[in-house]
Amino acid sequence: MRDCRALQADSHNPVLLSHRSIASVKLGRFTEALKDATPCVNAEPLPEKGYHIQGLAYAALWQPGLAEKATRQALTKMQAIVH
Repeated sequence: MRDCRALQADSHNPVLLSHRSIASVKLGRFTEALKDATPCVNAEPLPEKGYHIQGLAYAALWQPGLAEKATRQALTKMQAIVH
C-alpha cells in the first residue's frame, strides 16, 4: 500500500517500480511486470533486479530466448558488483 502511494508521488522511482513489478510476477500479471521492470534496467542502483524480473516474466510468457537474455544480463551485472 505504501509503495502505491509513493509511486503516485514519484512514478519513475526504479526501486518502487521493481517492487510493483515483482508483486505483479507473484500475481501472475507478467505483462504488467515487464512494463514496470523495463525502466529499472536503465536505472541505478539495481539494474540487475530489473533484468532478473524481466527474465522471470519472459519465462512465464513462454519467451525463452528473451528470458535467457535478461537472466544473463542480470548475472553479468551481479558479477560486476562482486568483482
